[in-house]
Amino acid sequence: MDIDVILLSNTVNNQLFDILKQTVDSIHDSETEHKFNIIVVESNKNVSSTFTDRLAQIRARFVIPQVPKFNYNLYLNIGLRECKNEYVLISNNDVIYSKDCFSNLIKCFKADPELM
Repeated sequence: MDIDVILLSNTVNNQLFDILKQTVDSIHDSETEHKFNIIVVESNKNVSSTFTDRLAQIRARFVIPQVPKFNYNLYLNIGLRECKNEYVLISNNDVIYSKDCFSNLIKCFKADPELM
């Protein structure tokens, strides 16, 4: 089963880049039975030029909205438009996910069909 993950990000320095990378890596490393479509909605419009050599290290797809300034709801909706799976996780870009985190969440959804 595939899971969409939306991360809103403002990667403006190496420290924030490392935090984002740790989050994305922890998502991929947390599961063996699920595949992830990780969408980073990035507010740093210069991320491609600032981190040219490092972007390939992050196993996610970057979406860089061409709007004048950050707007949480707008960025979230941009991320949601990129989703295609039954399950969507909206996450901070500084969370570390533990083993089987997503499998356990999906069990809860299956046990309670009214859970949203």
